[in-house]
Amino acid sequence: MLKIRNLFLALFILAPLAACETTPAPRAFADLRYSHLPPIQLNAARVIVVQQYKSNTAKPHVEAEFPVEPAAVAAQWARDRLRATGATNSVRATIVNGAVVEVPLKRSTGLTGVFTNDQSERYDATLEGKIQRLAPGGRERASVASRA
Repeated sequence: MLKIRNLFLALFILAPLAACETTPAPRAFADLRYSHLPPIQLNAARVIVVQQYKSNTAKPHVEAEFPVEPAAVAAQWARDRLRATGATNSVRATIVNGAVVEVPLKRSTGLTGVFTNDQSERYDATLEGKIQRLAPGGRERASVASRA
Protein backbone atom coordinates (compact mmCIF):
# COMPACT_ATOMS: atom_id res chain seq x y z
CA MET A 1 0.00 0.00 0.00
CA LEU A 2 2.92 2.30 0.77
CA LYS A 3 4.37 1.76 -2.72
CA ILE A 4 1.11 2.75 -4.38
CA ARG A 5 0.80 5.85 -2.20
CA ASN A 6 4.39 6.86 -3.04
CA LEU A 7 3.72 6.28 -6.73
CA PHE A 8 0.65 8.55 -6.67
CA LEU A 9 2.57 11.15 -4.69
CA ALA A 10 5.39 11.09 -7.25
CA LEU A 11 2.92 11.40 -10.14
CA PHE A 12 1.18 14.27 -8.35
CA ILE A 13 4.48 16.13 -7.97
CA LEU A 14 5.93 15.31 -11.41
CA ALA A 15 2.79 15.72 -13.53
CA PRO A 16 2.91 19.56 -13.54
CA LEU A 17 6.55 19.40 -14.65
CA ALA A 18 5.55 17.37 -17.71
CA ALA A 19 3.49 20.34 -18.91
CA CYS A 20 6.52 22.65 -18.73
CA GLU A 21 8.15 23.59 -21.97
CA THR A 22 11.66 24.78 -22.51
CA THR A 23 12.17 28.03 -24.38
CA PRO A 24 13.47 27.33 -27.87
CA ALA A 25 16.95 28.61 -28.62
CA PRO A 26 16.99 31.81 -30.67
CA ARG A 27 17.32 31.14 -34.37
CA ALA A 28 20.51 32.24 -36.02
CA PHE A 29 20.03 34.03 -39.33
CA ALA A 30 22.62 34.59 -41.99
CA ASP A 31 24.33 37.97 -42.01
CA LEU A 32 22.93 39.86 -45.00
CA ARG A 33 25.91 41.16 -46.94
CA TYR A 34 26.28 42.52 -50.46
CA SER A 35 30.08 42.41 -50.75
CA HIS A 36 29.82 39.51 -53.22
CA LEU A 37 28.35 41.97 -55.75
CA PRO A 38 30.55 44.40 -57.69
CA PRO A 39 30.94 47.79 -56.00
CA ILE A 40 29.27 50.89 -57.40
CA GLN A 41 32.17 53.26 -57.97
CA LEU A 42 31.46 56.92 -57.24
CA ASN A 43 33.60 59.93 -58.15
CA ALA A 44 33.92 61.10 -54.56
CA ALA A 45 36.58 61.16 -51.86
CA ARG A 46 34.36 59.48 -49.27
CA VAL A 47 31.00 57.81 -48.76
CA ILE A 48 28.94 58.55 -45.65
CA VAL A 49 26.05 56.27 -44.67
CA VAL A 50 23.43 57.93 -42.45
CA GLN A 51 20.74 55.90 -40.68
CA GLN A 52 18.06 58.62 -40.38
CA TYR A 53 15.14 56.25 -39.72
CA LYS A 54 14.62 55.25 -36.10
CA SER A 55 12.49 52.14 -35.63
CA ASN A 56 9.15 52.65 -33.94
CA THR A 57 8.36 49.91 -31.43
CA ALA A 58 4.72 50.94 -30.87
CA LYS A 59 1.99 48.97 -32.62
CA PRO A 60 1.13 48.81 -35.51
CA HIS A 61 4.86 49.07 -36.36
CA VAL A 62 6.50 45.63 -36.36
CA GLU A 63 9.90 46.17 -38.03
CA ALA A 64 11.66 45.79 -34.67
CA GLU A 65 10.35 42.20 -34.49
CA PHE A 66 12.18 41.21 -37.70
CA PRO A 67 15.46 39.28 -37.36
CA VAL A 68 17.11 42.21 -39.17
CA GLU A 69 15.28 45.49 -39.62
CA PRO A 70 14.80 46.64 -43.24
CA ALA A 71 16.52 49.98 -42.56
CA ALA A 72 19.60 48.16 -41.25
CA VAL A 73 19.67 45.98 -44.39
CA ALA A 74 19.53 49.09 -46.59
CA ALA A 75 22.39 50.70 -44.66
CA GLN A 76 24.45 47.50 -45.01
CA TRP A 77 23.79 47.54 -48.76
CA ALA A 78 25.14 51.10 -48.98
CA ARG A 79 28.26 50.23 -46.93
CA ASP A 80 28.97 47.11 -49.03
CA ARG A 81 28.25 48.48 -52.51
CA LEU A 82 29.07 52.23 -52.63
CA ARG A 83 32.80 52.89 -53.13
CA ALA A 84 34.56 56.25 -53.21
CA THR A 85 37.08 56.40 -56.07
CA GLY A 86 37.59 60.16 -56.52
CA ALA A 87 39.66 62.90 -54.94
CA THR A 88 37.06 65.55 -54.06
CA ASN A 89 33.42 65.80 -53.02
CA SER A 90 31.58 63.29 -50.88
CA VAL A 91 28.53 61.11 -51.21
CA ARG A 92 25.96 60.75 -48.46
CA ALA A 93 23.57 57.77 -48.52
CA THR A 94 20.64 58.37 -46.17
CA ILE A 95 18.14 55.72 -45.09
CA VAL A 96 14.98 57.83 -44.76
CA ASN A 97 12.34 55.19 -43.99
CA GLY A 98 12.29 51.48 -43.16
CA ALA A 99 8.86 51.02 -41.58
CA VAL A 100 6.79 47.83 -41.55
CA VAL A 101 3.17 48.25 -40.41
CA GLU A 102 0.77 45.44 -39.50
CA VAL A 103 -2.70 46.04 -40.97
CA PRO A 104 -5.58 43.88 -39.63
CA LEU A 105 -7.77 42.40 -42.36
CA LYS A 106 -11.52 41.91 -42.40
CA ARG A 107 -12.49 38.37 -41.41
CA SER A 108 -15.49 36.37 -42.58
CA THR A 109 -18.26 36.09 -40.02
CA GLY A 110 -21.23 33.82 -39.43
CA LEU A 111 -21.47 30.37 -40.96
CA THR A 112 -19.07 31.35 -43.78
CA GLY A 113 -16.48 32.38 -41.19
CA VAL A 114 -16.62 28.95 -39.56
CA PHE A 115 -15.58 27.25 -42.82
CA THR A 116 -13.23 29.96 -44.13
CA ASN A 117 -9.55 30.26 -43.31
CA ASP A 118 -9.03 34.03 -43.74
CA GLN A 119 -5.79 35.97 -43.67
CA SER A 120 -5.69 37.87 -40.38
CA GLU A 121 -3.22 40.63 -41.20
CA ARG A 122 -1.16 42.23 -43.95
CA TYR A 123 2.28 43.78 -43.60
CA ASP A 124 2.96 47.04 -45.45
CA ALA A 125 6.67 47.74 -45.74
CA THR A 126 8.23 51.00 -46.90
CA LEU A 127 11.90 51.42 -47.72
CA GLU A 128 13.13 54.85 -48.74
CA GLY A 129 16.63 56.07 -49.38
CA LYS A 130 18.44 59.06 -50.79
CA ILE A 131 21.94 59.43 -52.22
CA GLN A 132 23.44 62.92 -52.46
CA ARG A 133 26.65 64.20 -54.00
CA LEU A 134 28.01 66.98 -51.80
CA ALA A 135 30.50 69.70 -52.69
CA PRO A 136 33.52 70.22 -50.37
CA GLY A 137 31.53 72.86 -48.43
CA GLY A 138 28.65 70.41 -47.84
CA ARG A 139 26.30 71.94 -50.43
CA GLU A 140 24.24 69.42 -52.40
CA ARG A 141 25.29 69.18 -56.05
CA ALA A 142 23.11 66.25 -57.16
CA SER A 143 20.78 63.72 -55.60
CA VAL A 144 18.66 60.69 -56.33
CA ALA A 145 15.91 59.23 -54.16
CA SER A 146 13.99 55.98 -54.25
CA ARG A 147 10.93 54.72 -52.37
CA ALA A 148 9.53 51.22 -52.53
